[in-house]
Amino acid sequence: MKEKYDREGDILSLFFNDVKGQRNTGIELNDNIVLYFNPDTEEALCLIIIDYSKMLARTDRGEQKAFPLYGLSKLPPEVRATVLRILRSAPVNEFLAVEEAYSGYVRQPLLQKVQAATS
Repeated sequence: MKEKYDREGDILSLFFNDVKGQRNTGIELNDNIVLYFNPDTEEALCLIIIDYSKMLARTDRGEQKAFPLYGLSKLPPEVRATVLRILRSAPVNEFLAVEEAYSGYVRQPLLQKVQAATS
């Protein structure tokens, strides 16, 4: 896995597999998260988190802030099922938690390692 953090744009890109030469599909899960995967192998290729620091925000009670993944509801059922399988499997589920009601949160403890590496 490779990660790239753009401080100016506050964009974290996590590359799970080499994208070059692979067929890929991008799914906008919400305005801040995009998943790229190979539709033939159903392997995650890349996860992009825009406004990364905002996505790590906590509620007033200190809980991880959940956000809607409204992009899932716009997908055809078979594509949605594939994307949910990918999101709930390693390596993606190490960085993004998905709840039943199509909401989720960025997993802070693991991303802190990435943040430290990109500081």
